[in-house]
Amino acid sequence: MQPEINGDNSVSIEVMALHVQDAFSDETRAQTVLDVVTLRRPDAAVFAEAWHDGRDQLLDDVLDTFTERGYATVHSLYDDDDGRQDRHGIIGIVRNRILTDQVPHVVRLGSRNAVYLPLANPESGVTTDLFGIHLDDRSEARRLGQTDALLGTVVDPDRPTIVAGKFNAMYPSDPRAIVARALRPLARRLPTADPRPDVRPPRLKRIGSLAERTTAMAAGTTMQRFITADFIDADPAHQPTKGPFNLDHILYRGLVTAVGHKKNEILFKDQRTVRAVFDMHS
Repeated sequence: MQPEINGDNSVSIEVMALHVQDAFSDETRAQTVLDVVTLRRPDAAVFAEAWHDGRDQLLDDVLDTFTERGYATVHSLYDDDDGRQDRHGIIGIVRNRILTDQVPHVVRLGSRNAVYLPLANPESGVTTDLFGIHLDDRSEARRLGQTDALLGTVVDPDRPTIVAGKFNAMYPSDPRAIVARALRPLARRLPTADPRPDVRPPRLKRIGSLAERTTAMAAGTTMQRFITADFIDADPAHQPTKGPFNLDHILYRGLVTAVGHKKNEILFKDQRTVRAVFDMHS
């Protein structure tokens, strides 16, 4: 969308977060995501799990496409420090016309990389910081460590800040999280398997792994950290983003206010996009 200049010198921009499930390692799925960007025309977007390490043959073309469409880009492998074998990357894009004199860059959140995108109000020069994240999917302790690293970076509560992406975390009071927490003892009894490239575990282990990870995401402690730090969810209804669960979020704090959350739309199977429109005040 075109950033809208309002009468009070605020600028309305749209931010999008998409968990694209290695789409930029597959030509057909990559085109699906590019079509969504073409249709929705976000001012900034975060693509979590954008590509799979070792399958980056499309990456340069994808980045070039974003550049041709007027976006500045930043990308990085997560570079996890836990020795995991399934290695993925993240991409952030922001329209050149709302860039500051800063440039998008990679930030380290303790044990995993994320991306930073500066968003400028061209009328006032005020900058809003956008952090694109994908928190760990296997450990609440690691999610908490990455969250604490991020919150240690955004220490000024009055500085306009947006955090968008795959949090892999539910709110503690969410009814779906309460049910999932109740099922956790059962989930922990199932056999599991760590994700590995080009290895498909037996069905029962896949189900067990999904159940174990999902019930752990229901702990509520990660999202409580953000609540305590005065971040607000752009979607007060906490619509589902992955199956029935609310795992992808766009949060904000400071002088920026959400002016509208868009309906979550199916991207791949049970994965939905998350979009919000913000006022960047002068």
